[in-house]
Amino acid sequence: MVKDISPALFLKLKPLVTVFSENGRIDLDVASARGKSTLRDMYSFFTDKDLEQIWTHLEQSGGTWGTVQNFTNYMSSNFPRFIGQYPANLHPQVFTIGSETFLVKSQGQIKKSGSTIQRNIVVAAALSTVGCPEIAGVTNLQDCSNQSGFVFSDGKCYTQPTTIDQCRSCRHSSGAPMANPQANGTDCQVFGQNSKFPSSPYTLAFGAGANATSSSVQTFNGLKVYSWVES
Repeated sequence: MVKDISPALFLKLKPLVTVFSENGRIDLDVASARGKSTLRDMYSFFTDKDLEQIWTHLEQSGGTWGTVQNFTNYMSSNFPRFIGQYPANLHPQVFTIGSETFLVKSQGQIKKSGSTIQRNIVVAAALSTVGCPEIAGVTNLQDCSNQSGFVFSDGKCYTQPTTIDQCRSCRHSSGAPMANPQANGTDCQVFGQNSKFPSSPYTLAFGAGANATSSSVQTFNGLKVYSWVES
């Protein structure tokens, strides 16, 4: 229904675009929730029985997969045809856990000179998980060194990642990656300076247990605003 988009062009674009979440990844908790048709919309081979099995498993897990790895492990065991659509190294780029989007609506009125002025504000925003939130007001390495678990990069001070999940989402305020998860699934390469790790980049080793424990409950520490409309 978009002008100048032909069926042929649509088929070329379809594998490259998504409407599921603010970062372009599919939110597995939302897509798998009971009553949602997201998985079937994506892949028609899911039967009613398949969806019921997935919904039941998710509810028994407290309504969240916890980590992307938990989801891929379950799908690999039960629906290998689905998980086979994505190479394992692309899972973090395709899937995410716990995205939350919402609208904030506010209305104010001012009475002046016998008339009333009304103002409406609608903000579209999303809660997000920031792996390495910036420590405001700290702009040099010496002051950053006084922080707990810091990383100083590009003239700013950030909280150091403590899990592989945080490592994946650790970015500069500009959006550029500030850390790189290693192939072993437990180590994180951080691009920045730290008094305990004088080289840059340096590597943090979390261990498998640390990541699983910290990622079992989704927490949000960031907010992304999509639009701000006033009338």
